[in-house]
Amino acid sequence: MEIKEETSVDYYRKLLNSAKIFLTEVDGISSTNRSERVSVSQSRSESDQSSSIDSEDIDKQLISTRQRCHQRLLTCSRKKLRLLALQQQNDKRHLGFKKFVDNLDEKRSANIRRYQIELRDYLLKRLEADRLRQDLHLLNIKIDQLKQEKQSYSNVIDIVQKAIPLFPPG
Repeated sequence: MEIKEETSVDYYRKLLNSAKIFLTEVDGISSTNRSERVSVSQSRSESDQSSSIDSEDIDKQLISTRQRCHQRLLTCSRKKLRLLALQQQNDKRHLGFKKFVDNLDEKRSANIRRYQIELRDYLLKRLEADRLRQDLHLLNIKIDQLKQEKQSYSNVIDIVQKAIPLFPPG
């Protein structure tokens, strides 16, 4: 449970430190094992001495191989730490870029909505203006008709006024 609570970088740092401790312990253990083996091999007869020398060589090879393996593990742990640090940096950059892109998307959406509202308002105003122009044109036609009617009535009134003196009073 403790590993889940800490970050992976901290976990690998602890692993690296424990690997260093393990290396020093392995060196101490291998030297005591070697001395025990040497004392056991010395107690054997001279014929076994050649086989004990071979086993000592094998032990040395095993110890050196184990040390190389632990060195590789340490190197891998260090590389893993560097990789995790780089991944964290990339994650931070990714989050920053994602926030930037999301912000741009929000602004873009807001601008599109604003444009659509302005376009709708513009089109409504154009429709209203066209309707008003059409109404104006119809009113101008009606005014012309009324002027013609007025002119006709004026002509009739003029004729009637000219004809009134011709009739006898009373």
